[in-house]
Amino acid sequence: MVAVAPYAGINPRSMSLTIAGNHFTIFESGDNITIVVGGPGATSTPDSFQTSTNQITLDASGSMSSSGGALTYSWTTAAGSDPAALIGANTPVVTAQFPTIRTYQLTLTVTDLNGNTATANVTVRFQ
Repeated sequence: MVAVAPYAGINPRSMSLTIAGNHFTIFESGDNITIVVGGPGATSTPDSFQTSTNQITLDASGSMSSSGGALTYSWTTAAGSDPAALIGANTPVVTAQFPTIRTYQLTLTVTDLNGNTATANVTVRFQ
């Protein structure tokens, strides 16, 4: 089953879909880069994931640039958020580990070969 819903939040060019139980959020930033973040545990907003364990793996390998070519990835803990340990922070697939039960904010910056960048903010609820 595929469900697609537009997101009317901060970035109206975001949408969410679920395929075979996996949640994906698509962030369109400008006309150059589209970031696609997939992971388990969809929540009521398309840019959120949830986990009942202290870690989650998020996959942005479906991201693309209209310029074509390879992309670089940088996952960080968002400013003001409690820190999470990020394994594979410079790869499309990151495993985030959380020290305590709470909500965390992660930021993914994707850069294409021409130096164009796009940023996606992702919320993870460890409950």
